[in-house]
Amino acid sequence: MPHEVMREHCVRYVGFGQSPAACAEFDFAQHRCDIWYSADFPPQPFIVEHERMHCRGYEHAGEHHLSEAWHRWQAAQESAVRP
Repeated sequence: MPHEVMREHCVRYVGFGQSPAACAEFDFAQHRCDIWYSADFPPQPFIVEHERMHCRGYEHAGEHHLSEAWHRWQAAQESAVRP
């Protein structure tokens, strides 16, 4: 992605005043995880690996955002099929 596109997309995943280097975003319905990073300023390999780990389900220590999002998505799917 162009740097500004990545930054605008990924800024929601970092703390106030921080600038993202990359981010991973799940699409549970499509069973996929996309890694967003800047084509203008490619991240170092350890940052790409960090995002790949998020795609494999790892979260930062003490965080539960991914598992909470997964449970919300599952609940929405279950309620959509209930009469």
